[in-house]
Amino acid sequence: MTQMKRLLSLTLAFVMILGITMPISAQSSEIAVYIGSRQVQFLDQRPVLTNQLLIPIRPLFEALRFDVAWDNGTVTLTGMNDVFIITIGSNTFMANGEEYSLTTPAQIIGGRAMMDVKPLLDYLDFPYRFDGSSHFDIMFRLPLAVETRSHIVREGDSLSRIAAQFEISIDLIIEANDMTDHSALFVGQVLLIPIPIPITSPPE
Repeated sequence: MTQMKRLLSLTLAFVMILGITMPISAQSSEIAVYIGSRQVQFLDQRPVLTNQLLIPIRPLFEALRFDVAWDNGTVTLTGMNDVFIITIGSNTFMANGEEYSLTTPAQIIGGRAMMDVKPLLDYLDFPYRFDGSSHFDIMFRLPLAVETRSHIVREGDSLSRIAAQFEISIDLIIEANDMTDHSALFVGQVLLIPIPIPITSPPE
């Protein structure tokens, strides 16, 4: 009887461990993050879903054209018009010198600084949506640094082909040209093409 109880206890403990660890590891390998139509690449640690969706800070904000610096538990994000300071373990972050609340403190997971990025995206006025399980999409408006080029629509052109040619998202082309219909193209039409320019930190 004692052996049976011990076996049952070990089984229950194993099930509890699985219940704690499996959801994070399983979901973290499945969550994709998109900026417009471009997927953000995470080389090692991927996003995880706990009580909030936590995303590695560096790859996401570098894709959003921020410089990212790490210094002893503090992450500084520098854009053209905005500076964010995030401290690991803190319930707040600084945005251009003002303090704002976080739903979940930034933390280290898998050796990477991660956080619920939604409050920062709200501050930047970047719309986003999360389907609750596998896709987090940022509708990227780029009010940062862009170089505007023009493109004359040719026979056989499509928005997806033009976007691929200039390596930008379809959403950026639509917004730059005040388009409402993805298929509203005609030969000879002149499109404005916003090309993101990498942002560097100002000289000290």
